[in-house]
Amino acid sequence: MKWGRTVVDSKDVSSTVIARAAKSSPVGVSGGTAVTHYGWGVAEVKEVASNRRIQGPDGRIRARATPPPKTRVRAEPEGVIDPQVSLLSFFNGETPLAVLSYYACHPQSYYRTGVPSPDFPGIARFIRGQAVPEALHVHFNGAGATSAPASTTTAPKRTACCWRCGWRRA
Repeated sequence: MKWGRTVVDSKDVSSTVIARAAKSSPVGVSGGTAVTHYGWGVAEVKEVASNRRIQGPDGRIRARATPPPKTRVRAEPEGVIDPQVSLLSFFNGETPLAVLSYYACHPQSYYRTGVPSPDFPGIARFIRGQAVPEALHVHFNGAGATSAPASTTTAPKRTACCWRCGWRRA
């Protein structure tokens, strides 16, 4: 395996990672907090994702750019997507410990701005973190390669707001 300009033996890397994880695990477990129960929530996220592949009246598939530059492209149906955000929450009594969120959409509404960005999941996670500061918030992006953000809007802040509202409902 090549890492930058250096050739690395992947067996050595795997062995090193496994050894370091085994050494660190007892330290992490000793300072852990008991989980008394968990919560599961699912909610529909509206006006965030759309399928990048649009089937025209002639049956041909054309691509939708992200964000869609033209109003007529934004007016196209969102297509087949997974519109749900799922949350798995862990608690110790009444205290929330962690919230894991899952949503399938390629988060790229802030690209080409010249500024590093966590995009709309990171912005929504930050806002939810302010509402529930005692919990660790972690987002996992689902299989969203053909699912693009901003199908009905070109405003990334609105996209983050719509996504966060779905997260709150879940």
